[in-house]
Amino acid sequence: MKENPPRLILIADKDKEAAVQLGDALRKKGYGVVYTYDGSNSIEVVITHLPDLIFYDAALPLIHFKKFIQIVRSNPRTMHIPIIIVGRATDRIGFTTLTESKINKPYDINAVVRMVENIFHKIDTADMLKSSTRAFEGKLSEISLPDLMQVFALNKKTGVLKIKNQNLEASIFLRNGEIIHAQTGRIFGEKAMYRLLGLSEGDFIFQPDIMSEQISLRGTLDNILMEGMRQLDESKKIISENFSGSNLFVTDELKIRELSGLHPIAEDVISELKNPRMLEELLDILPYTDLEILTTLRSLIGSGAIRVVSLNEVSELIQKTSSQSTGILSEEEWRALAYYINENLYKRYSILGAIIGLVCPNRTLVKKFIRVLKSINEVELLDYNFVSQAGYGKLGHIRNPETDLDIYLVPVNKHLAPFRRLLDIRTIGLILITSSAAKNIVVNTAIDQKNSTYLNFMPVLNIVVPTDDIAGVRDITYIEASLEIGEKKEPPTRYDISKPEEVVLLVRKFISSIIRSSVTGC
Repeated sequence: MKENPPRLILIADKDKEAAVQLGDALRKKGYGVVYTYDGSNSIEVVITHLPDLIFYDAALPLIHFKKFIQIVRSNPRTMHIPIIIVGRATDRIGFTTLTESKINKPYDINAVVRMVENIFHKIDTADMLKSSTRAFEGKLSEISLPDLMQVFALNKKTGVLKIKNQNLEASIFLRNGEIIHAQTGRIFGEKAMYRLLGLSEGDFIFQPDIMSEQISLRGTLDNILMEGMRQLDESKKIISENFSGSNLFVTDELKIRELSGLHPIAEDVISELKNPRMLEELLDILPYTDLEILTTLRSLIGSGAIRVVSLNEVSELIQKTSSQSTGILSEEEWRALAYYINENLYKRYSILGAIIGLVCPNRTLVKKFIRVLKSINEVELLDYNFVSQAGYGKLGHIRNPETDLDIYLVPVNKHLAPFRRLLDIRTIGLILITSSAAKNIVVNTAIDQKNSTYLNFMPVLNIVVPTDDIAGVRDITYIEASLEIGEKKEPPTRYDISKPEEVVLLVRKFISSIIRSSVTGC
């Protein structure tokens, strides 16, 4: 059986002593080596010898390294050859792909040999994938995820890459070699992909021709990988310089009130830290990339709006909060609401849970009001950024063992009317939010009452946020709220919703009105 000849490596380096030293190390590993000492001669050797890999010194005379790459890539016989540009540590050489990369001089012989072996391993993997239409599996310890993505890109693969280790399970969907969707747990899109790029351990399997119904990533593979690696490096640096694994973070309400014009990311970070959280939990719960959250958190700590606290301090804060807080409803009221839902939804329509609908045509206002609801312990929210962007969907629910009470963003656009009709029958109360600058704008909030007479007395909580800006609302501190049931409408009451106890009072009053209307019909 005829053996394949050893792979040939061209070392183009004006420093003959360094070139020979590297060549001797590569020969010991079984590679063939050929040398050149200027740019023009290197082109001739590439064309005549067709090496499997090229080292090209950026300081070589006659042909600049970028021109050399251009010439090699323009020839169909040589365009596939990987090129490693050799330069000083201070040289700016921007290549990090499968076919172009860089190393510094003087040579770290052991590191260079490992690099060569890794490049040929990736090439072998790419060749195997190119001819394979079956599932392909391996370990990230043998080939890194960025390298694996580039292999898929070279072969324009379509399918799903599934990754699993002891900490996570993830899926990356590709279409013609480009990443279109990435997800790990409840995290998806750029945030998920950037995190996964940092994995060094785990098993993977690629299943061809499996498509994703969801598209959460757009852009070229190179851009995603470069930006992902940049964010990964910067995130690691911020964590190592500013945070430790045992840190917990809480808000300082006095300092927060001194701030104005906060970025939406800062508002979300502050909102999530109403209760103490560790860094890992905060990174998981917010939809922004880890770098965006870390940069914002560092800035808020610098301003004093966020404090780092110890476990003992957290225990004291939780005890203090627990002693001051009360639930939205009493046990008797929850049982009354459960009875109402059972009689009107389950027995009539076999529907187990009810809905409180939220209607607001302003996306910014939706997000800001939802953040207010986070001060209520019984309220558990989902990814409200995604829902508010879509204009409809489940925002979360109010936890209680007696009944299921979901919070939904009700669509106001006419083209979403079919979805809305599905919500109408489950809706037992409606919260209508607008700003004082836009309160005269007509919003279609009608609920279909033809099939459900009990909806004639559905309580509506009208909330007006004082603002002179019709396009957006900078901060919400005070609101004007009034209840409307049928033809009865109470005068507006002012609430300071920067205080959690007033938020609880507002929601308690609203849900209590739902219970009263179910019993009295008015």
